[in-house]
Amino acid sequence: MAPDTHQIHDMSPGIAPSGLFWTIRIPDRWVSVESDDLGEGARYQIKNQHLLDYGKLANSLPFFLPPGTAQTPPDKAVATFDMRWWGNTAPVDVTDSGPNQFTMKGIMTHATMAWSASVPEKNFRFQSAAASTSHETFAALVNERNGSFLSNEDDD
Repeated sequence: MAPDTHQIHDMSPGIAPSGLFWTIRIPDRWVSVESDDLGEGARYQIKNQHLLDYGKLANSLPFFLPPGTAQTPPDKAVATFDMRWWGNTAPVDVTDSGPNQFTMKGIMTHATMAWSASVPEKNFRFQSAAASTSHETFAALVNERNGSFLSNEDDD
């Protein structure tokens, strides 16, 4: 697989009309899959994704702050990650229409990941160990619907 790196510059994706939040749509062409059964693998890589670091969960969801509490402005941050999957170890097809409300269909696989982030204004940087040192306990590539999206079958 030839490396193909991309970046999106939307720093604050906000809350979509559907209720989905903290999610940035990555164009399909940015994900490479080598074969239908993933024997050759798949890769999802983003370099220098501009984000906002709110420091604390409450700062990113101001409607949860206690009355009179000031929201701390976020700092600009940058994240990079490289995820790789390979092998089709087993099919997975699970639906829970009970309290968990989800359905998913796909394959179990193997995966590695390397990740880094920085907040330049705070002189902070974190970098994971090399992807080759990753040890998965669970890896799957699935189409999933959950919560209020469970009944929407248009995504199949």
